[in-house]
Amino acid sequence: MEYLFVTGWSMGNHRGGLSQYVLDHESGELSLISKTAETTDYGTVFFNREKKVIYALNEDRELGASSVDTYKIDLDTGDKELIGRADTLMPFPSYLGVAPAGKYACVSDHSYGAASLKLEKDENGVPHAVKSVTDAAVILFPVLEDGSLGEAVDAVVHTGSGVLPRQNMPHPHCVVFSPLADFFAVCDKGNDQIYIYRIKDSKLDLVNNWHVTPGSMPRYALFHPEKPFFYYNNEGDEFVCAYTYDKDGNFEKTGEYSVVAQGHGGKFMQQGLCMDNDGRHIYAAEGITGQIAVLEIDQESGALKPVQYIGHDYDGLRGICLAPEGDFLIATYMKSGKVVVFKVGPDGRLTDTGCESDCDLAADIEFAY
Repeated sequence: MEYLFVTGWSMGNHRGGLSQYVLDHESGELSLISKTAETTDYGTVFFNREKKVIYALNEDRELGASSVDTYKIDLDTGDKELIGRADTLMPFPSYLGVAPAGKYACVSDHSYGAASLKLEKDENGVPHAVKSVTDAAVILFPVLEDGSLGEAVDAVVHTGSGVLPRQNMPHPHCVVFSPLADFFAVCDKGNDQIYIYRIKDSKLDLVNNWHVTPGSMPRYALFHPEKPFFYYNNEGDEFVCAYTYDKDGNFEKTGEYSVVAQGHGGKFMQQGLCMDNDGRHIYAAEGITGQIAVLEIDQESGALKPVQYIGHDYDGLRGICLAPEGDFLIATYMKSGKVVVFKVGPDGRLTDTGCESDCDLAADIEFAY
């Protein structure tokens, strides 16, 4: 069996936690079978296929309270059990990636700049208040035998800022491993930088980093499964950026491609980003227009060609995820509290099935299979 998991926050009167569904591959219908930890602010969710566990990132946003919660999933019955809770050390974990060898997991902490005051004395002994904010970091954890995470073994704190008011500090937002090399990418939407790290002797080793267009706010990244192609989207503009790379960690930009129909003006806020299993299409969600762009990947150059823009009446398009077989795409509409099912055609284009489910503050989505 396979199961779809959807996260949500518990802000105000909303009920968050982790919702678990079954998808009917004939009709596209979703059936809710359980809802777990409704008072927990789960922002993102990830599946470790080797260990058959779900990692749900708890964004309690109180110093020392956030965690990676590990649930063991029985794929025959759908039953799940909380088997571990790893302290992320920072209040706002946003993304988790498991290294290909399966020995380590890495978490990016977005941080939201929680302020605190401490007293310091100057050279004359006069006390004064100093304002500080929580750090934004990339944190390394060992993966234990049962799939849960051990205590953090290393961390790197990002520094710097961007040109926009929302960029007053770093905001690392994703951790995505290359299938062709021994490194992973982190997009930092606070300081407009891309970082390339590798894990060496249980430590994070910086391989490369570079600045991107000021104010673009790089958000999510993708590596092609078979070609040396790298892509990321931008929360602050309309483009998905394309690169080629080599195994030494050298990256070269090859183009940028709009995710909205020509002629659209105004603000942008790109959200979810995913690629089909054979690396033929990228799907990009744009939150302001509410459109999902289908971008075809040229298998020789890595260039992208838009082949479809499809929208919906619901508000707050956020997460998108392809079913393991690639036959359906699931999208969350956070403000409308909806999970919507699209059929994927042989050419990669999407059709709205009319199948949907209510889900309070629906955010991130992931299949376990």
